[in-house]
Amino acid sequence: MRARLSEIVVDCHEPVKLVRFWAALLATEPVDREPTWSYVDPPDAPRIAFQAAA
Repeated sequence: MRARLSEIVVDCHEPVKLVRFWAALLATEPVDREPTWSYVDPPDAPRIAFQAAA
């Protein structure tokens, strides 16, 4: 059986700002689901999600 990494979640203070940085770096579009949860889907790589942490 082979494991497959499908998503990496990062706790942070400002997910909306951080996702824009990573989207620009990875040449993809940011997705904001709500003010506390954003993500990018880089091609041929796991999703990188950012969630607000207190």
